[in-house]
Amino acid sequence: MLYRADRIASFMTGMFKVSNPSETRGNQVTAREILDKASGNITAGLVSDPLFQAQMMQVMGEVYVNLGLFSRPESLLRQAAQIRNRLLGPEDRVTLQSKHALAVNLYEQGRYADTEELLGQTIEIERRLLGLEHPTTLSSMNTLANAFTADGRHAEAEALHR
Repeated sequence: MLYRADRIASFMTGMFKVSNPSETRGNQVTAREILDKASGNITAGLVSDPLFQAQMMQVMGEVYVNLGLFSRPESLLRQAAQIRNRLLGPEDRVTLQSKHALAVNLYEQGRYADTEELLGQTIEIERRLLGLEHPTTLSSMNTLANAFTADGRHAEAEALHR
């Protein structure tokens, strides 16, 4: 049985392994190609450690978002949130971070109603557990206010921003 550090090293090494070096012939491999390959392997490759699996899904999803690739990470971020919700509970800080990352992705896709629904539930928990001044709570409130603005609900957005 592999220790977690060994599984991490193995997974990370596999991300950068080219299956057939003659195919690349010295050409550059893009970050997206690496992410696409790794995200395809993450479900089966890390099934024995679901919390690590969720962590890697979260990281990869956030990298996709940072690259401006908004449609691909949704399934990764949704799965990470579901795994963490099931194993850690809906009021765990890590679960809340996963839900926030998913909400940001939904917002970036222009899915404002979905963003509002997810953050409406999440913000109440964040306020109660983390407080109104916590960066995660404030970031969630900001994302929700931006979704309200984009959806034409300016008065609600202004009230939340205040």
